[in-house]
Amino acid sequence: MNKSAAPLSPVEDRTLREQVRRQVLDRVLDGHFKPGQKLVETALSSQLRVSRAPLREALRELVDQGILVSEPYKGFRVRPVSERDLTELYSMRTALEKFAFTLAWPLRTADSLELLGKRYAALMAVHRTRDQARAIEHEIAFHSWVYETTDHRLLMAHW
Repeated sequence: MNKSAAPLSPVEDRTLREQVRRQVLDRVLDGHFKPGQKLVETALSSQLRVSRAPLREALRELVDQGILVSEPYKGFRVRPVSERDLTELYSMRTALEKFAFTLAWPLRTADSLELLGKRYAALMAVHRTRDQARAIEHEIAFHSWVYETTDHRLLMAHW
């Protein structure tokens, strides 16, 4: 064995955490969990049939994404969204997307345009089903194309 090689890191199974995160996110997006609603860990853990460790990891990730808020000694709740929040988000997203297109357009390839077309077709197909959670997911995938095409790490991190 080569002693100069870096040691291996343990492999982590993130699928359970990711499944929990996805289900909670879907319930927020489809309106099952309302803005401001407290999420009770014991109830969620029981409904999802998971221990509280992967549940907490998933909830913390949703806090990091701005979907939930964590209140010390109170737990998690769905982040309320005000009209001002939406206005600021839209204006910031518009500015970032314009910048991203400025960088991405000269870098586009036939393959990247084909990918954009596939994402657009998937978006239109899911819109016809009226499944809001999936529509949002496909909307994000569609808009992500421009950020991915830029290969601008800082821009992608803030998208």
